[in-house]
Amino acid sequence: GKYDEAERQLREALRIAPDLDTAHVALANVLEAQGKSGEAAEHRTWVQRRRQSVPDAPAKTGGAPPRR
Repeated sequence: GKYDEAERQLREALRIAPDLDTAHVALANVLEAQGKSGEAAEHRTWVQRRRQSVPDAPAKTGGAPPRR
């Protein structure tokens, strides 16, 4: 279905750009919708840890950095 296709595309995006925060968050949302909450939590935790390790760096979102 649509979630399967979204998961496939997001995994491909992460293969190309593994530190893209928004792809991790989007994949976590898709996985959660599919009932894969354990794997979803892993992606959310990855983003949280990354953002904590470099708190002043803008998140990699594929666009402009977030406003503060």
